[in-house]
Amino acid sequence: MSLIDRIGDTSSTLGGFLADRLPHASAISAELAPGLEVLPTLRPVEDAPHVLLAKAILYRVRFHLAAPPARTLPAWQFALRLGLSPGIQDTSLFEELFDQLDTFLERIEPAGRRLELRNEEKLTRFCLVLARLETLGRTLAEAGRWPPGAAELVTDLRTDSALDSLPDCWLQDVQAVSRSFHATRYLLSAQLVDIQPHLAGDDAAGAEEDDLISGSRLVAVHSTTFPALPEAWILRLVCRALLDLEDERGLTSVAVYLARQGHLLSWNLEELVGRLSAGGTTVADLRHDLGHLLATTAQRRRLSRLFRRRPRVSKSTH
Repeated sequence: MSLIDRIGDTSSTLGGFLADRLPHASAISAELAPGLEVLPTLRPVEDAPHVLLAKAILYRVRFHLAAPPARTLPAWQFALRLGLSPGIQDTSLFEELFDQLDTFLERIEPAGRRLELRNEEKLTRFCLVLARLETLGRTLAEAGRWPPGAAELVTDLRTDSALDSLPDCWLQDVQAVSRSFHATRYLLSAQLVDIQPHLAGDDAAGAEEDDLISGSRLVAVHSTTFPALPEAWILRLVCRALLDLEDERGLTSVAVYLARQGHLLSWNLEELVGRLSAGGTTVADLRHDLGHLLATTAQRRRLSRLFRRRPRVSKSTH
């Protein structure tokens, strides 16, 4: 279950904690709705794979800001897992693909630049393949099984045809959003950018590294075709900032970038927490309590696993 799903489920430990401590997210969502509904939106073709395109757009936004080694991208970890899947068992399956990406990024230096058309198209193709690796990996991990035909699906992604056989409408959609981001990228300009931050509480909370840190601001990127800010998105954004449990990143603000609208919403973190809690708590108090909750939950899980593994001692009768 993803972080956003747990937050939306108030019966979950994390969802219940946030709903109890930050009960006014719906008011902020409703307040913003009229202004967001009228924003111009870049829409994909009908029946487009929205989740896949959203992942590809996130990768393209990342490359606007930085060009890290390909094997540090989330897709690489999913590529390794897919390579170990039944019927494949080859961790080197995607080595060539990621080597090609490294060489290409080094040559074009995409961060902060408008690329030539052919380079933009090729980078978009890489972003779509990375997105396919990640979405396929997540889907199979959540399903907990390896369905028929999955091995062929995975091995097809390692070939050059994976880059060449993408629908033009997908390429055009990601490129349009990329151009929009380039025009508004100053909104996220900062000397220090982390395009896939890992925060202290992420592992315990099961958080995905789908956000950015620009300076002292945590930014969530959403590619929605219906411009709105649902309550769960607000709580997820604040939760992710709270997962910097020891304030190592010095986050002072949070933001949502609506990629298909080219629109940024930003708040001072302390002020947003004040509004969400009606002045009932602070960032420091929430971090302390969330850290304690995560530690307690982790301890319970460890004990539960321990008792499940413990052999039963049969009673002998005399």
